[in-house]
Amino acid sequence: MLEVVLAQLGLADRTEGKLVLTIAADDTLTRKFGRRLEGSGWQHDAMAPNPKAPLAFGQCFVVLGLLAATGGRWRCFPFAAWLFRPEQSAGAPHTHETKLALLARRLAGWKLPASWRLRVVADTAYGKRSLAEALWELNYWLISRLPSNAVVFELPPPGEPGPRRRGAPRRYGEKRRLGHFAALAAAAAVTTQRLYGQAWQVRLYAQRVVSKALGGQEILLVTVIRIGKGGQENRPVYLFSTDLALTAAEVVALYAARFAIELAFRELKNHFGFGHCQARRAGAAERHVQLCLVAYTGSQLYAATAAPAGRAEPWRPAPEIATTGQLRRAAQQERQAQITIEICAKHGIPRKIQQAVYADLLRAA
Repeated sequence: MLEVVLAQLGLADRTEGKLVLTIAADDTLTRKFGRRLEGSGWQHDAMAPNPKAPLAFGQCFVVLGLLAATGGRWRCFPFAAWLFRPEQSAGAPHTHETKLALLARRLAGWKLPASWRLRVVADTAYGKRSLAEALWELNYWLISRLPSNAVVFELPPPGEPGPRRRGAPRRYGEKRRLGHFAALAAAAAVTTQRLYGQAWQVRLYAQRVVSKALGGQEILLVTVIRIGKGGQENRPVYLFSTDLALTAAEVVALYAARFAIELAFRELKNHFGFGHCQARRAGAAERHVQLCLVAYTGSQLYAATAAPAGRAEPWRPAPEIATTGQLRRAAQQERQAQITIEICAKHGIPRKIQQAVYADLLRAA
């Protein structure tokens, strides 16, 4: 399915050099009832109504989606999902592995073309050492967010002239807390960047540092301070990228594009039956979820390539681009019209009448 998306978006034509794909990684919980559902259990739910007790009983899926900028906006095309089994979960016995280990194992098992490289974008929960080192071994990159209490080290100073000292060269420079970079960002110039569909006034400061928490890797640390209403500055956000060739603005734009997978989760659950499967076996649940991803990705491809105009509703005017629900209904109506035409052709109805019936059916829809 990933190859189909790349072909439809025109990205598969890049045969010269490396093809860098930006992939969003995240997980989502589907609430369930019943103790015999394989992989089900009490798990963290970010959408829980009580933030002090963010737990819910259900199944959690780790999802990957291709991020692509089409039509002036970022879209997510989810193409893979795997069931995460917590340590105490129902179903057949299994060897427990974390979500990061599950994602790293699945990525390592892929047989991608040698010219492809992945740039994985994830939130703070996935910006850990295990995933960063796994991606490093695969020659992939990671873009994520550091917690505000993290500690990094500046690059070691260059060697001093003269005879070489005994011992290994220094790997770490001066130790820094992230507040040090927040002060440097506060002195940076204000720039305008379009994020989340709006123009943001931000201050950016980028510096290469070394993180022991990420296995001693050299990363590009980007400190972001947003200027809110009335000129008030929000709390700084600390992003990092293992792709050192990116600029600060590119890192911020790619991390903001990750939010498209959150919108995909909402549409998958509201319109495509992502959480409706009641199969007990994990394999059946994963197949159901995969079919949901195929249906949603197909609707997004249709919106990205054809860009159909939305229809007006009694409670709102017509949007510039059709919503996901309107796209789904349009696809269903198109298929129903095609079935009607096939029946007409089977009974020998003239083609001219078939075309008139087809047009009437779409007009009535």
